[in-house]
Amino acid sequence: NAYVLLGADCGTVDAAMLTSAPVTISRNITISAGSGRATIGSSGAGVSTYSDDVIVAAAGKNVDLLAESDGMVIFAAGVNTADGQTGFGKLTKTGPGKSILQAVSRFQGDTYVDAGTLQVDDWHYCRDLVVGADGVLSGGGSILADSVSVLGAVSPEGTLSAEADVAFASTARLAMEIGGDKLNVDGELLLGGVLQLSLVDGFTPQVGETFDILEFTTLSGTFDSIEPLGAAAAISWDFSALYTIGQISAGGSAPIIGDTDSDGDVDSDDYQTLIA
Repeated sequence: NAYVLLGADCGTVDAAMLTSAPVTISRNITISAGSGRATIGSSGAGVSTYSDDVIVAAAGKNVDLLAESDGMVIFAAGVNTADGQTGFGKLTKTGPGKSILQAVSRFQGDTYVDAGTLQVDDWHYCRDLVVGADGVLSGGGSILADSVSVLGAVSPEGTLSAEADVAFASTARLAMEIGGDKLNVDGELLLGGVLQLSLVDGFTPQVGETFDILEFTTLSGTFDSIEPLGAAAAISWDFSALYTIGQISAGGSAPIIGDTDSDGDVDSDDYQTLIA
């Protein structure tokens, strides 16, 4: 039952608990009193794991989850506000690395993804969730919030769900791997920005095969652009049902610009066909 008390009676002084090398911390972490910010995570590369509870015990406490470049921080038991706490602090993902909430996380205030990736693998409860312009929300868990605002990127790993209204700004990007990913919104989905499509490694869709990539209660807006990437760019996609039932379907190979004789390449024969 050993534990670490972070920020106890520290007044306005900020407090931090950071690893600098791959390590597993098998202690309960309690973030306690004081109005200063608390930072927990890793300042180094590699994978660090906090295997036990991380509890925010101070009302209205602001907590940063730091993962630096080439670093990954796993919160195996999530990050939770203590039972009975009032007041609204802010949980912020900082640094260019990845923080993973593997278990149910209940945070009393808002959640911000300011930089790097926040991966949600289970339920994450919060007030509002904001994905900043330099942030990425990923995972196959579920978000329960009043609202989700996306200025940066959303990249599901499997089915990422939100019981909230979700709005994609014009700067946003939704990255989907066809054959595996889906965004499920139990609420209003407001679209904008870019839809990027790629294929799950080794997957080749059949002509006419359909994929449910979006699910929503109501939908408004459209993507500003749709960008098939890599092997997905070689397929002619049908998006006619995207904004009605969230479905796309695969056609045949996309035409090659300049292939006037339709033989699958661009060469001198195409020039002769063009001038004939």
